[in-house]
Amino acid sequence: MNAGRGHDRVIAAVAAGVWLAAPGALMARAHAEPVREAIERGNTLYRKGEYAAALRAYDGVGGSGAARPEVLYNRACAEAALGDLAAAARLFRQVDGSGADAAVAAASRFNLGAIEYRRGKAAAEKEPREALGALQRSERFFRGALELNPTDGEAPGHIERVQRDIKDLMDRIQEQAQRQQQQGQKRDKDQQQQDQQNTQQQDKQDQQQKEQNKQEGADSKQEGQDKPKPERADQSKQPSDQQDQAKQPDQQKDQQKQDSPQSPPKQGQDQRKSQTPQQQEEQQQKEQQAQGAQQPQGQPPGPSPQAGPHRDLTVAQILEKERRERDARERLMRLRRARGTGSGVLKDW
Repeated sequence: MNAGRGHDRVIAAVAAGVWLAAPGALMARAHAEPVREAIERGNTLYRKGEYAAALRAYDGVGGSGAARPEVLYNRACAEAALGDLAAAARLFRQVDGSGADAAVAAASRFNLGAIEYRRGKAAAEKEPREALGALQRSERFFRGALELNPTDGEAPGHIERVQRDIKDLMDRIQEQAQRQQQQGQKRDKDQQQQDQQNTQQQDKQDQQQKEQNKQEGADSKQEGQDKPKPERADQSKQPSDQQDQAKQPDQQKDQQKQDSPQSPPKQGQDQRKSQTPQQQEEQQQKEQQAQGAQQPQGQPPGPSPQAGPHRDLTVAQILEKERRERDARERLMRLRRARGTGSGVLKDW
Protein backbone atom coordinates (compact mmCIF):
# COMPACT_ATOMS: atom_id res chain seq x y z
CA MET A 1 0.00 0.00 0.00
CA ASN A 2 1.35 3.42 -0.93
CA ALA A 3 0.54 6.83 0.50
CA GLY A 4 -1.59 7.82 -2.46
CA ARG A 5 -3.71 4.72 -2.26
CA GLY A 6 -4.69 5.38 1.37
CA HIS A 7 -5.60 8.92 0.45
CA ASP A 8 -7.64 7.63 -2.49
CA ARG A 9 -9.56 5.40 -0.12
CA VAL A 10 -10.47 8.42 1.97
CA ILE A 11 -11.69 10.24 -1.14
CA ALA A 12 -13.54 7.17 -2.33
CA ALA A 13 -15.29 6.85 0.98
CA VAL A 14 -16.62 10.36 0.72
CA ALA A 15 -17.50 10.02 -2.94
CA ALA A 16 -19.39 6.83 -2.24
CA GLY A 17 -21.57 8.75 0.17
CA VAL A 18 -20.67 6.73 3.31
CA TRP A 19 -22.46 9.40 5.27
CA LEU A 20 -25.63 8.17 3.55
CA ALA A 21 -25.23 4.80 5.24
CA ALA A 22 -28.45 5.50 7.08
CA PRO A 23 -30.36 7.92 4.88
CA GLY A 24 -33.64 6.68 6.21
CA ALA A 25 -32.80 7.76 9.73
CA LEU A 26 -31.69 11.20 8.62
CA MET A 27 -34.77 11.78 6.47
CA ALA A 28 -37.05 10.53 9.20
CA ARG A 29 -36.33 13.58 11.31
CA ALA A 30 -37.78 16.91 10.38
CA HIS A 31 -34.83 18.87 11.72
CA ALA A 32 -32.28 16.80 9.76
CA GLU A 33 -32.83 18.64 6.47
CA PRO A 34 -30.44 21.53 7.23
CA VAL A 35 -27.75 18.97 8.20
CA ARG A 36 -28.25 17.08 4.96
CA GLU A 37 -27.94 20.23 2.90
CA ALA A 38 -24.66 21.20 4.64
CA ILE A 39 -23.24 17.74 4.09
CA GLU A 40 -24.21 17.68 0.42
CA ARG A 41 -22.69 21.10 -0.09
CA GLY A 42 -19.44 19.96 1.56
CA ASN A 43 -19.32 16.75 -0.50
CA THR A 44 -19.70 18.72 -3.70
CA LEU A 45 -16.79 20.97 -2.77
CA TYR A 46 -14.74 17.93 -1.69
CA ARG A 47 -15.20 16.26 -5.08
CA LYS A 48 -14.01 19.43 -6.76
CA GLY A 49 -10.85 19.29 -4.68
CA GLU A 50 -11.81 22.32 -2.64
CA TYR A 51 -11.00 20.61 0.66
CA ALA A 52 -10.78 23.75 2.78
CA ALA A 53 -14.21 24.96 1.55
CA ALA A 54 -15.63 21.48 2.13
CA LEU A 55 -14.27 21.51 5.69
CA ARG A 56 -15.93 24.87 6.33
CA ALA A 57 -19.22 23.45 5.02
CA TYR A 58 -18.98 20.49 7.39
CA ASP A 59 -18.08 22.80 10.25
CA GLY A 60 -21.22 24.84 9.44
CA VAL A 61 -23.41 22.04 10.64
CA GLY A 62 -24.65 23.28 13.97
CA GLY A 63 -26.55 21.91 16.88
CA SER A 64 -26.60 18.26 17.61
CA GLY A 65 -25.88 17.47 13.99
CA ALA A 66 -22.23 18.44 14.36
CA ALA A 67 -21.62 15.41 16.58
CA ARG A 68 -23.26 12.91 14.26
CA PRO A 69 -20.84 10.16 13.00
CA GLU A 70 -21.53 11.06 9.37
CA VAL A 71 -20.51 14.69 9.87
CA LEU A 72 -17.43 13.70 11.92
CA TYR A 73 -16.38 11.21 9.25
CA ASN A 74 -16.62 13.74 6.42
CA ARG A 75 -14.73 16.33 8.44
CA ALA A 76 -11.94 13.71 9.06
CA CYS A 77 -11.74 13.06 5.30
CA ALA A 78 -11.32 16.79 4.63
CA GLU A 79 -8.62 17.10 7.30
CA ALA A 80 -6.76 14.14 5.81
CA ALA A 81 -6.96 15.69 2.34
CA LEU A 82 -5.48 18.91 3.70
CA GLY A 83 -2.57 16.92 5.25
CA ASP A 84 -3.54 17.22 8.90
CA LEU A 85 -3.38 13.48 9.66
CA ALA A 86 -3.41 14.01 13.42
CA ALA A 87 -6.74 15.87 13.30
CA ALA A 88 -8.11 13.32 10.83
CA ALA A 89 -7.09 10.37 13.06
CA ARG A 90 -8.72 12.02 16.08
CA LEU A 91 -11.99 12.41 14.23
CA PHE A 92 -11.91 8.86 12.79
CA ARG A 93 -11.46 7.50 16.33
CA GLN A 94 -14.49 9.52 17.48
CA VAL A 95 -16.53 7.95 14.73
CA ASP A 96 -15.32 4.45 15.60
CA GLY A 97 -16.23 4.91 19.26
CA SER A 98 -19.58 6.65 18.69
CA GLY A 99 -21.62 3.60 17.87
CA ALA A 100 -21.94 4.60 14.25
CA ASP A 101 -23.23 2.38 11.49
CA ALA A 102 -20.91 -0.57 10.74
CA ALA A 103 -20.10 0.71 7.28
CA VAL A 104 -19.11 4.14 8.61
CA ALA A 105 -17.13 2.57 11.50
CA ALA A 106 -15.40 0.14 9.10
CA ALA A 107 -14.43 3.01 6.79
CA SER A 108 -13.05 4.95 9.80
CA ARG A 109 -10.90 1.98 10.85
CA PHE A 110 -9.66 1.50 7.31
CA ASN A 111 -8.63 5.14 7.10
CA LEU A 112 -6.95 4.92 10.53
CA GLY A 113 -4.92 1.97 9.21
CA ALA A 114 -3.86 4.04 6.20
CA ILE A 115 -2.80 6.98 8.40
CA GLU A 116 -0.72 4.75 10.71
CA TYR A 117 0.86 3.11 7.68
CA ARG A 118 1.98 6.52 6.39
CA ARG A 119 3.46 7.34 9.77
CA GLY A 120 5.34 4.04 9.91
CA LYS A 121 6.89 4.40 6.48
CA ALA A 122 7.95 7.97 7.19
CA ALA A 123 9.77 6.98 10.41
CA ALA A 124 11.28 3.70 9.16
CA GLU A 125 14.71 5.14 8.36
CA LYS A 126 15.39 7.34 11.38
CA GLU A 127 13.18 5.78 14.06
CA PRO A 128 12.73 2.10 13.19
CA ARG A 129 11.21 1.14 16.52
CA GLU A 130 8.68 3.97 16.38
CA ALA A 131 7.91 2.97 12.79
CA LEU A 132 7.36 -0.62 13.87
CA GLY A 133 4.75 0.49 16.40
CA ALA A 134 2.90 2.52 13.73
CA LEU A 135 2.87 -0.44 11.31
CA GLN A 136 1.55 -2.77 13.98
CA ARG A 137 -1.30 -0.34 14.75
CA SER A 138 -2.00 -0.08 11.01
CA GLU A 139 -2.42 -3.85 10.77
CA ARG A 140 -4.88 -3.88 13.71
CA PHE A 141 -6.99 -1.13 12.12
CA PHE A 142 -7.13 -2.96 8.79
CA ARG A 143 -8.15 -6.14 10.54
CA GLY A 144 -10.80 -4.24 12.49
CA ALA A 145 -12.21 -2.81 9.24
CA LEU A 146 -12.38 -6.33 7.76
CA GLU A 147 -14.22 -7.59 10.83
CA LEU A 148 -16.88 -4.90 10.47
CA ASN A 149 -17.07 -5.30 6.70
CA PRO A 150 -16.05 -8.82 5.63
CA THR A 151 -16.90 -7.96 2.02
CA ASP A 152 -14.17 -5.28 1.89
CA GLY A 153 -11.92 -6.47 -0.92
CA GLU A 154 -9.04 -4.08 -0.21
CA ALA A 155 -8.44 -4.75 3.49
CA PRO A 156 -6.85 -8.24 3.06
CA GLY A 157 -4.30 -6.93 0.59
CA HIS A 158 -3.36 -4.09 2.87
CA ILE A 159 -2.97 -6.50 5.78
CA GLU A 160 -0.52 -8.68 3.82
CA ARG A 161 1.47 -5.66 2.71
CA VAL A 162 1.72 -4.33 6.25
CA GLN A 163 2.80 -7.75 7.57
CA ARG A 164 5.64 -7.94 5.04
CA ASP A 165 6.78 -4.47 5.95
CA ILE A 166 6.64 -5.36 9.66
CA LYS A 167 8.80 -8.45 9.08
CA ASP A 168 11.34 -6.53 7.03
CA LEU A 169 11.50 -3.81 9.61
CA MET A 170 11.89 -6.29 12.47
CA ASP A 171 14.73 -8.03 10.63
CA ARG A 172 16.40 -4.70 10.07
CA ILE A 173 16.00 -3.76 13.73
CA GLN A 174 17.46 -7.12 14.77
CA GLU A 175 20.40 -6.72 12.41
CA GLN A 176 20.95 -3.23 13.68
CA ALA A 177 20.85 -4.47 17.27
CA GLN A 178 23.35 -7.21 16.41
CA ARG A 179 25.65 -4.70 14.75
CA GLN A 180 25.41 -2.44 17.73
CA GLN A 181 26.10 -5.36 20.04
CA GLN A 182 29.10 -6.43 17.97
CA GLN A 183 30.37 -2.88 17.86
CA GLY A 184 29.91 -2.61 21.60
CA GLN A 185 31.74 -5.88 22.16
CA LYS A 186 34.51 -4.74 19.86
CA ARG A 187 34.78 -1.44 21.70
CA ASP A 188 34.86 -3.29 25.02
CA LYS A 189 37.51 -5.67 23.72
CA ASP A 190 39.59 -2.85 22.31
CA GLN A 191 39.24 -0.92 25.53
CA GLN A 192 40.19 -4.00 27.53
CA GLN A 193 43.26 -4.56 25.36
CA GLN A 194 44.18 -0.90 25.64
CA ASP A 195 43.78 -1.03 29.41
CA GLN A 196 45.90 -4.17 29.55
CA GLN A 197 48.60 -2.58 27.43
CA ASN A 198 48.52 0.53 29.59
CA THR A 199 48.80 -1.62 32.70
CA GLN A 200 51.71 -3.60 31.29
CA GLN A 201 53.44 -0.42 30.18
CA GLN A 202 52.94 1.13 33.59
CA ASP A 203 54.23 -2.00 35.32
CA LYS A 204 57.28 -2.00 33.05
CA GLN A 205 57.97 1.64 33.78
CA ASP A 206 57.55 1.03 37.51
CA GLN A 207 59.97 -1.91 37.36
CA GLN A 208 62.52 0.11 35.41
CA GLN A 209 62.21 2.98 37.87
CA LYS A 210 62.61 0.56 40.75
CA GLU A 211 65.74 -0.99 39.24
CA GLN A 212 67.13 2.46 38.46
CA ASN A 213 66.56 3.60 42.05
CA LYS A 214 68.18 0.42 43.31
CA GLN A 215 71.21 0.89 41.04
CA GLU A 216 71.56 4.53 42.06
CA GLY A 217 71.47 3.52 45.71
CA ALA A 218 74.14 0.87 45.14
CA ASP A 219 76.33 3.36 43.23
CA SER A 220 75.97 5.94 45.99
CA LYS A 221 76.91 3.36 48.62
CA GLN A 222 79.92 2.19 46.62
CA GLU A 223 81.02 5.78 46.01
CA GLY A 224 80.83 6.46 49.73
CA GLN A 225 83.00 3.43 50.45
CA ASP A 226 85.57 4.25 47.76
CA LYS A 227 85.92 7.93 48.60
CA PRO A 228 88.40 8.37 51.54
CA LYS A 229 87.77 10.81 54.26
CA PRO A 230 89.90 13.98 54.03
CA GLU A 231 91.75 13.42 57.33
CA ARG A 232 92.59 9.84 56.60
CA ALA A 233 93.59 10.73 53.08
CA ASP A 234 96.04 13.29 54.39
CA GLN A 235 97.47 10.82 56.87
CA SER A 236 97.81 8.12 54.23
CA LYS A 237 99.68 10.53 51.93
CA GLN A 238 102.25 11.55 54.53
CA PRO A 239 105.75 10.34 53.61
CA SER A 240 107.57 8.03 55.91
CA ASP A 241 110.14 10.69 56.69
CA GLN A 242 107.41 12.93 58.17
CA GLN A 243 106.33 10.07 60.38
CA ASP A 244 109.92 9.64 61.45
CA GLN A 245 110.16 13.36 62.03
CA ALA A 246 107.10 13.17 64.28
CA LYS A 247 108.85 10.50 66.34
CA GLN A 248 112.14 12.37 66.65
CA PRO A 249 111.08 14.76 69.45
CA ASP A 250 110.29 11.76 71.64
CA GLN A 251 113.59 10.12 70.78
CA GLN A 252 115.41 13.38 71.44
CA LYS A 253 113.81 13.65 74.86
CA ASP A 254 114.90 10.10 75.68
CA GLN A 255 118.45 10.86 74.54
CA GLN A 256 118.54 14.05 76.57
CA LYS A 257 117.50 12.12 79.64
CA GLN A 258 120.33 9.72 79.04
CA ASP A 259 122.97 12.41 78.37
CA SER A 260 121.83 14.95 80.99
CA PRO A 261 124.73 16.02 83.32
CA GLN A 262 122.34 16.48 86.18
CA SER A 263 122.12 12.72 86.51
CA PRO A 264 125.54 11.39 85.47
CA PRO A 265 125.77 7.68 84.99
CA LYS A 266 127.32 5.59 87.64
CA GLN A 267 130.71 4.73 86.16
CA GLY A 268 129.03 4.71 82.68
CA GLN A 269 127.12 1.48 83.49
CA ASP A 270 123.56 2.90 83.22
CA GLN A 271 124.41 4.76 80.04
CA ARG A 272 126.00 1.72 78.44
CA LYS A 273 122.87 -0.29 79.00
CA SER A 274 120.97 1.92 76.49
CA GLN A 275 123.85 2.03 73.95
CA THR A 276 124.75 -0.34 71.17
CA PRO A 277 127.93 -2.36 71.45
CA GLN A 278 129.70 0.01 69.03
CA GLN A 279 128.57 3.05 71.02
CA GLN A 280 129.69 1.37 74.26
CA GLU A 281 133.09 0.70 72.75
CA GLU A 282 133.44 4.30 71.57
CA GLN A 283 132.32 5.53 74.97
CA GLN A 284 134.88 3.36 76.71
CA GLN A 285 137.67 4.64 74.48
CA LYS A 286 136.75 8.23 75.17
CA GLU A 287 136.74 7.61 78.91
CA GLN A 288 140.13 6.05 78.71
CA GLN A 289 141.46 9.00 76.70
CA ALA A 290 140.03 11.39 79.22
CA GLN A 291 141.68 9.50 82.07
CA GLY A 292 145.00 9.48 80.22
CA ALA A 293 144.83 13.19 79.69
CA GLN A 294 144.35 13.80 83.42
CA GLN A 295 147.19 11.45 84.58
CA PRO A 296 150.40 13.29 85.55
CA GLN A 297 153.43 12.47 83.46
CA GLY A 298 155.60 9.78 84.89
CA GLN A 299 152.72 7.99 86.62
CA PRO A 300 151.13 4.86 85.29
CA PRO A 301 147.44 5.09 84.41
CA GLY A 302 145.11 3.99 87.10
CA PRO A 303 142.44 5.26 89.39
CA SER A 304 143.33 8.02 91.76
CA PRO A 305 141.22 8.79 94.76
CA GLN A 306 141.92 12.47 94.46
CA ALA A 307 141.04 12.62 90.73
CA GLY A 308 137.65 10.86 90.85
CA PRO A 309 135.35 13.88 90.89
CA HIS A 310 137.45 15.81 88.40
CA ARG A 311 137.48 12.85 86.02
CA ASP A 312 133.70 12.45 86.20
CA LEU A 313 133.22 16.14 85.42
CA THR A 314 135.47 15.95 82.37
CA VAL A 315 133.66 12.89 81.04
CA ALA A 316 130.33 14.63 81.47
CA GLN A 317 131.58 17.63 79.52
CA ILE A 318 132.77 15.38 76.70
CA LEU A 319 129.43 13.57 76.60
CA GLU A 320 127.57 16.86 76.62
CA LYS A 321 129.62 18.06 73.66
CA GLU A 322 128.95 14.87 71.76
CA ARG A 323 125.26 15.15 72.54
CA ARG A 324 125.18 18.70 71.17
CA GLU A 325 127.03 17.61 68.06
CA ARG A 326 124.66 14.70 67.62
CA ASP A 327 121.66 16.99 68.03
CA ALA A 328 123.13 19.34 65.44
CA ARG A 329 123.58 16.46 63.02
CA GLU A 330 120.04 15.28 63.58
CA ARG A 331 118.63 18.77 62.99
CA LEU A 332 120.64 19.02 59.79
CA MET A 333 119.30 15.64 58.66
CA ARG A 334 115.74 16.68 59.37
CA LEU A 335 116.30 19.92 57.49
CA ARG A 336 117.64 18.04 54.49
CA ARG A 337 114.83 15.55 54.56
CA ALA A 338 112.30 18.34 54.71
CA ARG A 339 113.87 19.92 51.67
CA GLY A 340 114.24 16.60 49.88
CA THR A 341 118.03 16.96 49.61
CA GLY A 342 119.12 14.61 52.30
CA SER A 343 122.12 12.47 51.34
CA GLY A 344 121.25 9.68 53.70
CA VAL A 345 124.79 9.45 55.14
CA LEU A 346 126.41 12.18 57.24
CA LYS A 347 130.05 12.61 58.07
CA ASP A 348 131.12 12.40 61.63
CA TRP A 349 131.93 15.88 62.81
